[in-house]
Amino acid sequence: MADLALDNPAHFASLANAIPSIDPRTGAHLHRAACLAHAVIDLVGLSQADPLAERILLAARLQTLGKLAIPDEILDKPGPLSAEDWNTLRHHPRFAFELLRQVPSLEPAAAVVLGRYERWDGSGHPSGLARDAIPWASRVLAIAGSIDAMASSRPYRAALSPSEVLLELQRGRATQFDPGLVDQVLADPSQIEAILTDGCVHARGVSKLNLVPPTRLKDHDSTPWSVTG
Repeated sequence: MADLALDNPAHFASLANAIPSIDPRTGAHLHRAACLAHAVIDLVGLSQADPLAERILLAARLQTLGKLAIPDEILDKPGPLSAEDWNTLRHHPRFAFELLRQVPSLEPAAAVVLGRYERWDGSGHPSGLARDAIPWASRVLAIAGSIDAMASSRPYRAALSPSEVLLELQRGRATQFDPGLVDQVLADPSQIEAILTDGCVHARGVSKLNLVPPTRLKDHDSTPWSVTG
């Protein structure tokens, strides 16, 4: 995927829907991550009609866009990544940010995607932000995206079961994830468990996941594998 021509902003408006045809593996990951984002938004008390919720859902569909610039030999490596591999991989949020901010219809998702891989304790990437310095929307997306990542198989390990995912989420409380958001999600994880077990039919608003967000949004402003996606 690293040799794709992604330097023309005119190509990005439909990119969220094009990713599955470019890379079915990534497309399936992003679709379920968007379903999980719907669930997490509900659990943290944000209205699905809120522009911020729509921004998070857009970012959920684009959060791994930057991985299209990462060599396949790194993404598909069957064993542990080297320090050099990790250094390359950690650049993907910033690559996505630079692309998304050029496109008016996708720009609202840029900052959310950039902060998605930051960690509550400041050990994340690409900027090492901590606690409230991480945008709230990015903290919400980090939970949704990480749940999907943990429940997905990788070349170097098997997918975790729903119960194991929830246990890892609890373990990441106040280290990787916003502890208040984790508490809200784990207070009633039934919708999360249902999505992981039976698919996206259990996510409210799932029929909207293939839509480009409304133009009104333009006016608004360890073990690495287990949780980073």
